[in-house]
Amino acid sequence: MNKTGDNFESAENIWLKSYGDVYKFENNMEEKSNFNSVNKAINKFARQANYLRLIEFLKSLNNEYKKRKATISELLQELKENIKDPIELESRIKKKEKEKTDMFNKSNEGIDTIFNKYTDNINGYIAKETQELEENYKNKINEFINLEELQIDNQTFDKMKKITMDTIEAAKHFRDLMIRTAIEECNEKLIEYMDKNDVEIFAPNFTESDFDNINNLAKEEHSGYKYVEEGVTFKKTTQVPYHNIKAHLKTIANSIKERLYKGYITKDENGETKQHKGIIEEIKDNIIDNLNSCRTIYTEKLTENFNAIKKEYEDLLKDKDDNEKNLQKIKDFEDKIKKIENHLENINNLEKEIENYVK
Repeated sequence: MNKTGDNFESAENIWLKSYGDVYKFENNMEEKSNFNSVNKAINKFARQANYLRLIEFLKSLNNEYKKRKATISELLQELKENIKDPIELESRIKKKEKEKTDMFNKSNEGIDTIFNKYTDNINGYIAKETQELEENYKNKINEFINLEELQIDNQTFDKMKKITMDTIEAAKHFRDLMIRTAIEECNEKLIEYMDKNDVEIFAPNFTESDFDNINNLAKEEHSGYKYVEEGVTFKKTTQVPYHNIKAHLKTIANSIKERLYKGYITKDENGETKQHKGIIEEIKDNIIDNLNSCRTIYTEKLTENFNAIKKEYEDLLKDKDDNEKNLQKIKDFEDKIKKIENHLENINNLEKEIENYVK
């Protein structure tokens, strides 16, 4: 039926009206059946459906790119927050490298330079000062030995005792000075570490009483009685006390020099003998032992610090390597974001263009 409710004209009538013209018949039939309008509408719907599906695909792709961009942007922000200034990092590396070199030099050369200055057997402070101390004492003792017998009295022995005790005190003072000065120099030039060493300090076992004992023994050795004949016709033998004061003084001098420099032998209650170094030599050895202990302690501390600085230096190098890798990652992420933004722009433009076809 047509729009007015009437039946469509039959194909037979249309054919008769076409007078046998097939082409005219087809056109008339299409016109009567409204086929062209329906076909046109179907084709339009089919094209719009394809475009709509393409638009949906583009929107989905757009969303995926946005998610990808958000993920990369988050990673990029985290990297940027943890990135270190390459210039500042390089400066720290150079500074730490210098610290490492300085500590290495202190551990291998600086410490030897300091301690050799004290302990060298020829030119070291200890050798020179103890030698000078010995020479000064010997010269003073020789002045006593060279005195004429009439120039010797009890004050002479008192003076010898004072010079001897002063020399021992000078050696003890020198011992303390060398140890303190060496530690102070190490603290100043190497590393601030300690105030004193725990090595036992040698205390000379020689007092004024020891000097008095030597004096008394020497006096006994060179004193006594001798027989003297008196008279001419009638001779008489008499015991006369004598005291060889010059020999007495020389014996003291030799004994003291043995105790102070040459070394001496003692005998215990069992009769066993023991050889001792001179007091000054003992003090000299004690100073060197103390300083060698200091050298070991400072060497260990310097080595420990060197290893710590070396570790810090290696950590900084690793930080630099990681930092450079992160900087490259930042560049890669920024490039990816830029590409994604280009893709998003292309998708948006394409989507707008397709939407114009659907309208």
